Amino acid sequence: MGSNDREYFKVYNQNDSLAVDIYKIKKKSGDTSSLMYRRVFDQNRTKEISLFGLNDDDRFYVSPDAASKIKLRIIG
Repeated sequence: MGSNDREYFKVYNQNDSLAVDIYKIKKKSGDTSSLMYRRVFDQNRTKEISLFGLNDDDRFYVSPDAASKIKLRIIG
């Protein structure tokens, strides 16, 4: 997941699953309220998630309590 635009990636627990939200970062204001993508990954079905920060100033936030059997890769 990821694009060439500025994005804010947020990873957190949701019950027994891992949730990923991706927000667009507005160029002038830095506002991150525009949700582009949201998905909840079931650890019984998903083995790995890869997040790609491409070409720009992306930000990543992984909640300290985000514990899962899913392997998380952050590239960028």
